[in-house]
Amino acid sequence: AANANDFAAARATFLKYFPFFRGIFLDPNPVPIKYALKQAGIIESDEVRLPLGQISGEARAILDPLLFKLELT
Repeated sequence: AANANDFAAARATFLKYFPFFRGIFLDPNPVPIKYALKQAGIIESDEVRLPLGQISGEARAILDPLLFKLELT
């Protein structure tokens, strides 16, 4: 949209995804990204190597509704 100088549409798209952008930084990177990719069916596993751990329950509780709302799951 921005490339077509439709800044109103670009802003609307940004605002639609902004809560998701914030949500993927609730836990250390790349944990929430891998979780979201797995939930979207893009990757098979959200496992990460040490010293990272699995996504926190708090982050999962925030990301799951966002992924559903954005129709990414």
